[in-house]
Amino acid sequence: MWDPFKRTWEDLAIDLVYSEGQRRRFRLPPPPEWVVKKEATVPLYVGGTSVRTVFYIHPSLPSGTDYVLRHLAGVAELRYRLLAPKEAWSVDADPVHFTPTPDAVLFSKGERIAVEYDAGYPLPIARNKMLAMGEKYPKQVWGVVTEERKKALVALTPDRLKGRVEVLVAPWF
Repeated sequence: MWDPFKRTWEDLAIDLVYSEGQRRRFRLPPPPEWVVKKEATVPLYVGGTSVRTVFYIHPSLPSGTDYVLRHLAGVAELRYRLLAPKEAWSVDADPVHFTPTPDAVLFSKGERIAVEYDAGYPLPIARNKMLAMGEKYPKQVWGVVTEERKKALVALTPDRLKGRVEVLVAPWF
């Protein structure tokens, strides 16, 4: 039986990156030899306090900056919090989308749900992206690091998208 809270190192093929904090939260044992490890000091979000972590990276991911790793760990955290099975999840390994391309798409109950991990876009860019994705997707889920950022995104959600956009606090670290 599928356990939505259980992660294995094989799930890294879908999620691409985990942080040390996620490894502990997901109760993963030490990684197998094929997993790439990288130590890094990265801000929690653009302009935020920096933390030291270890990233665990799937070998299929082309080398990425610490920003890319942080962002993909955030997208992986959203999959975990949404209880999304890997068969219903498609992730884009390119973390910078100023276009209406979501970081991931969740296929649920016949719908395609746009999933976006916001690591600190300027608010006008986030709003424009939200509007544009609202044209293509019936629902959106945004993940953020802090409650303050959640409040900011909820406040800027256009009226026509109210009820179609959900914002989750989903720290990746």
